[in-house]
Amino acid sequence: AETTNVLEACGHPQTTTQEALVIGGGKTGFVVTRELERQGVNTRVLEKSRPQAEWLAQQLHRSTVICADALNKGVLLEENAPQMDVIACMTDNDATNMLTALQLRGLGMTNVIVLIKESNLLDMAAQLGIDQVVTPREVTAAKVLRLVRQGRVSQLYTLNEGRAEAVELEISAASPLVGQTVADLHLPYGVRLVALLEQGQLRWPTPELRLQARHRAIV
Repeated sequence: AETTNVLEACGHPQTTTQEALVIGGGKTGFVVTRELERQGVNTRVLEKSRPQAEWLAQQLHRSTVICADALNKGVLLEENAPQMDVIACMTDNDATNMLTALQLRGLGMTNVIVLIKESNLLDMAAQLGIDQVVTPREVTAAKVLRLVRQGRVSQLYTLNEGRAEAVELEISAASPLVGQTVADLHLPYGVRLVALLEQGQLRWPTPELRLQARHRAIV
């Protein structure tokens, strides 16, 4: 809730995800899909294993389960992947998740969340331009859902083994924060403005500093 309030204050109204595609129906994919069902999101699940797909179809009541390989471009197009609000690549195979994300980007889909289990692949993911990454060590299925339900976040960092988060977001011209000084801010409980980025330059949030449109806030 705190993150949502900060997003709205920065001029990025909370939007509701209507259409989601979950790729991979394993443990994490199943939990994410079940919760999306509960929240009323129209969700499709792509699962390569037929036995697992059949099990998912029995457990999920409002989602559509498709037994197919997400690395097949034709399958992604058939399931209208480019028109989805968000896609979560949640298979148990890091390479599959990254390759699928790259293929989706080629189809014009940018809002893709990628599960990566091996920490030594995180740098590679960053080099490939995959910036919405979640890892089992840092992120629970509930946190994946929060990324799904939010937009407008440039980066989300998990600190101290998940005990805290730092979110980087841009202050839009429509934000009520524009023109306010740091001393005037009334951020939600537990939220602190840590730093501001202005044209690539780091600025510390001194009380007299006045916020401007296109400042990037780290909270």
